[in-house]
Amino acid sequence: MEENPILAEENPILAEDDSHFLDDIDDPFDFLDDEDPFIAEFLDTVGAKQLTQQVSPVGIIIILKQIGAIDLLLEDFFLHTNVLNKRSHLDEPIFEPDHAKFPGDWVVGAHIFARKTDRANFTPDSTNLKSYLALKEPTLLDLLQNSIDKLRRLFDDPLFNIDFRKVFSLFENMTVEERRGGFMFHLMKKQHDMTFRFFVPVYYRERNFFLRKKEQEAVEAEFGVLEKKEQERFQKAHFISDKFGI
Repeated sequence: MEENPILAEENPILAEDDSHFLDDIDDPFDFLDDEDPFIAEFLDTVGAKQLTQQVSPVGIIIILKQIGAIDLLLEDFFLHTNVLNKRSHLDEPIFEPDHAKFPGDWVVGAHIFARKTDRANFTPDSTNLKSYLALKEPTLLDLLQNSIDKLRRLFDDPLFNIDFRKVFSLFENMTVEERRGGFMFHLMKKQHDMTFRFFVPVYYRERNFFLRKKEQEAVEAEFGVLEKKEQERFQKAHFISDKFGI
């Protein structure tokens, strides 16, 4: 196999550094016993000059250009950037009075509520992740696949054996579940023909990404199965979001 020109020692992309910080010190270990054979061997090891290679910033730019990263960055990864569609607690019909009469001029109380949304809307007509992220856009997929193929040939590493179309298809129908629960405290005041109403919600909300059972099995078949503790830690770090507040 031909030697990779980018990783070759004589290539100017790589910066050689054969210096050692101990070379500038007259006797850094003068407090040690030089007659000890173990110490002498240790000093011979740390005192030897070692050749190290580092990829220079110019080399990184050359690699990025070679794999087509510039064209890739010009593509849109997001089809939309809006927040997920949701209804304010203050607009929930359950908190509307069921009649126009009140027991007194002042009414104070609280409602307990709980609500679950099985599939949140990313767009007005879709609950699937592919409507929000460019998981099915052919131009982006072609550029991604072209870049990863070049990386694989460049470094000859099986780590870059990735089929983006297959991977993205596993998550294209992913959606978001949401659960909300808490208390709605309210204060109402009747003044002649007018009614003033004040609401303060105190609630807990949890959101998580969701795949159907068959979709989860397809992901596990492609990437493997984590141990239960690792899976829970990964889900909390990347798939679940919650908050408590007003």
